[in-house]
Amino acid sequence: MRLRPFVFVSVYLLVGYCSALNPCAPRKFNQDSVVCVCNTTYCDDFEPIGVVPNSGVGAQFTSSRDGFRFMKTNITTTNSVPANAVILSFNPTVRHQKIFGFGGAITDAAGINLNSLPPDLADNVIKQYYSYPNGIGYSTARIPIASCDFSTHPYSYSDVDGDFNLTNFNLTTEDFTLKLPYLKKALTYTNSTVRFFGSPWSAPGWMKETGLMRGGGPLKGPVNGQYYQTWANYFVKFIQAYMNQGIQIWGVTLQNEPNTGRALDFPWQTMYWNASMQRDFLRDLLGPMLDQNFIWGVKKIILDDNRGNLPDWADTILADPNAAKFVDMIGVHWYEDETKPASNLNDTYYKHPGVPMLYTEACAGWEGDERYPLLGNWTRAEQYADDILTALNNYVTGWNDWNIVLDVPGGPNWVGNTVDSSIIVNANTSEYYKQPLFFAMGHFSRFVRPNAVRVNSQLASSNPSLEFASFVNPDNTRVTVILNKDDSNTYKLAVSDVTKTSVYYVIDVPPKSLTSLVV
Repeated sequence: MRLRPFVFVSVYLLVGYCSALNPCAPRKFNQDSVVCVCNTTYCDDFEPIGVVPNSGVGAQFTSSRDGFRFMKTNITTTNSVPANAVILSFNPTVRHQKIFGFGGAITDAAGINLNSLPPDLADNVIKQYYSYPNGIGYSTARIPIASCDFSTHPYSYSDVDGDFNLTNFNLTTEDFTLKLPYLKKALTYTNSTVRFFGSPWSAPGWMKETGLMRGGGPLKGPVNGQYYQTWANYFVKFIQAYMNQGIQIWGVTLQNEPNTGRALDFPWQTMYWNASMQRDFLRDLLGPMLDQNFIWGVKKIILDDNRGNLPDWADTILADPNAAKFVDMIGVHWYEDETKPASNLNDTYYKHPGVPMLYTEACAGWEGDERYPLLGNWTRAEQYADDILTALNNYVTGWNDWNIVLDVPGGPNWVGNTVDSSIIVNANTSEYYKQPLFFAMGHFSRFVRPNAVRVNSQLASSNPSLEFASFVNPDNTRVTVILNKDDSNTYKLAVSDVTKTSVYYVIDVPPKSLTSLVV
């Protein structure tokens, strides 16, 4: 993208927004913080991380309600702790779960909005998400298998009633124009390392008891019957079709939010499963069929629903050794996290330590009276960071955002189920807005890399306003991500590696901020 000298796009100035060559072009709407505006002539970029492990020089990157966006400050070690500082220590020798990665979903709605931008600008969106270190380094992408609510209409890949051999199975226009082009761009920016996983919302209507994709209900017949066999083959056909287009599917979830399928009048596509049904389907049909057809071993992700289902859902499936051998991961959504305890995750880990957990979907603006984007809202970014830190500190291995791009109303969505997104497109002005949500995701995805390991960390004295987690990256850099939820107080922290005596990185963590410290 050709860049021109920086020009503010609104009368909203805060000195030191970003230390990058091309800083955030801030715009203030009616929220408590700003968006960074990108158009065909200008977009912000990020300072290089530039830290040599164990060199005594670290880097602090901070984003805040007051407008900082990955603001970089170089930090050198000191041998003393200031009187007003609190020690935050980490122990790189006490290791926990390996980090899988972070990403988002490339839906029909995302493709529609990207297609509404000039091509170079749309390409820059994918670049800023998936490149590293120039972007925020996403390493995963979720793909709806056929349609979901963030489509313009319900559709499947096999709409011929009674086609049990799926001879009429075909990808649709949506795949070729809205999903595949951007999945391929993501591949180019990750050196082909991005992991794609598919999730179905519903089987074709003719396979379901209701005869409809829209609404819930299970497939017809017994779990080992003809309809379930055809549905297992549907997964195979999808993976083969995407492979033929140059996209290797790393894994699949068995069903998006299977509990919503209890409601026959559910507003959009869904399908009912309980844990025992998933167990039998995976054990007898889907697991063997995927392993027989794909030599690289397509991963199988159970649940793909809220953590209130844990640990019971995992217990039911993993208690059967013949089903458990096909389970590679447990998928979790965040929509009950305010009411269901994080201890559900912790309990699941300790009962089934060999099966990693991955948050497969989350979005802001999904409930209440503001079910749409709030341009520049910091509270939603804080909610993301809070949830990610809680999940990681309870043995979750990664976290996936929902639609990577939506429009200003929060769609399109064929049933009006509008929500927020990390990037919002304004096609009328040929620009897009990087929300505080984008930087909340980036404080993890850019600095905590795939195959990093979470390590022990603790404060010398508790502070309910501070949340944090520490990691060791594959390149041996140490990363501590710190969320300050306090409305007005800046906290001085002396961050130390307990394996080194009297060596501290002293940093200031401003109010309503998110910091990634790399040393």
